[in-house]
Amino acid sequence: MLVIKKYVRIREGECILNGQCVFRAESLSVRDWLTALYREWQLEYPKFFKMDILAKAGFLAAELLMQGEKGADNRRTGLFFANACSSLDTDRHYQETIGESYFPSPSVFVYTLPNIVLGEICIRHRIFGENTFFVSKEFPVTALRQYTQQVFADSGLERAMLGWLECEGEVCQVLALLVEEQMEGMEFTDEHINALNNKDYGRIDGKIEK
Repeated sequence: MLVIKKYVRIREGECILNGQCVFRAESLSVRDWLTALYREWQLEYPKFFKMDILAKAGFLAAELLMQGEKGADNRRTGLFFANACSSLDTDRHYQETIGESYFPSPSVFVYTLPNIVLGEICIRHRIFGENTFFVSKEFPVTALRQYTQQVFADSGLERAMLGWLECEGEVCQVLALLVEEQMEGMEFTDEHINALNNKDYGRIDGKIEK
C-alpha cells in the first residue's frame, strides 16, 4: 500500500519535519526566513539565491524530505504539487521590471510559471519521473491523492513527493509529503493528509496525535 514516509510542514515561521519543529524564527520576511532555514541546514547550492520564493520553499521542503533517502530509482520518482496563486508573486515582480526598464529581467521571467519549482527539484535530485503542478482554489486533497495513486498504478512509480506549495507576498504555506509503496506505516489517505495539514504535530507511525 501507499504510505506517507515523511512530511514537511512550513507555516507561520515554523518548519516541522515528521512531527518535530526543526526550525523556528519570528519577525522575518518570507524571503529572509527561507534563507535562514537554508543556512540553518548548512546547505550548499548557490543557485538557491537566484530562485523566487515559490522555488525556494519547494526546494527546501524537498531537501528535507530527501535527506538520507537512498535506493529508489529517480526515474520512478514523481512530483505532484498544487497551489492557489500559481506564480503570482513573481508575476508581479516581473511586471515591475517591465515598468523599470525597456528590457524586463530574464532572470525573473524564468520563474513566471509555477512548475519551474518542480524543475529546480528535479535538477537538484536528478529526478526523471512524471511531474505535474495543479492550480486550485484550495488544497485539492482528494484529487491529488487519487491522481498520485493512479500514476503509481499506471507508470510503476516507486516514490513521489507531493502536496501544497503556496507562496505569495508574506504568506508561505507548505505541506510536502514523501510517499512510497510499503507494507506498513501511515496510510496515504485524505484523513491523514488533512490531519498533517491542519495540526502542528503528527507522527509517522500510522497514527495521528490527538
